[in-house]
Amino acid sequence: CLTVVFNCVTSAIFLKEQFLRRDLLGIVFIGAGVVCVVWSQVGSPAPPITPQSLREDVLPSASFWILVGLVMGGLAFIYAFLHEQYRLSSCWIYLAESSLVSTFTVVSARCFASFLPYPMPGEASYFYTSPDCWYTWGSLALLAISAVCGLLLQNAALMHFKASEVVPIYFCMFALSGVAGSGLAFGELGMPWVLMLIP
Repeated sequence: CLTVVFNCVTSAIFLKEQFLRRDLLGIVFIGAGVVCVVWSQVGSPAPPITPQSLREDVLPSASFWILVGLVMGGLAFIYAFLHEQYRLSSCWIYLAESSLVSTFTVVSARCFASFLPYPMPGEASYFYTSPDCWYTWGSLALLAISAVCGLLLQNAALMHFKASEVVPIYFCMFALSGVAGSGLAFGELGMPWVLMLIP
């Protein structure tokens, strides 16, 4: 939230972009959205992620494959029906694509960080013992690929639209897709608090 406020203020000062009342209203809504997203995770389980739990619990779960299907289906739909026609008239196209791709970034970053040894909760053996090493290095590869693709899409939006428009929308979409995606991937969406993602 502070990053969005900082970017709105600095784009008005340094890039001479107008700061309108709707920008202020947008910042207020962003703050309220952040509160709702954080509140949505109250009471959700936070199991430790290990290569074994990833292999036995996460990857076979229906919620993980629902996430993969939603992300891939959303990207295919946007690219097939909206990208070419609307990409230069609305920053939402690039930012929706970037947020969907960045869902994989959040999920893989959480996996990889959990696999790292002290001071993180993982073990050094995860990097060289089979089959654990495949999950560790696979999560790092997915993290790198999805992060680069997400940033390229975000930069494409910044090339065609004002920073005061792109940055707040991106941060809202990224926060929502990251929390919802991670919650789906790791089975952490608990009722009734998950309903706070709706506002």
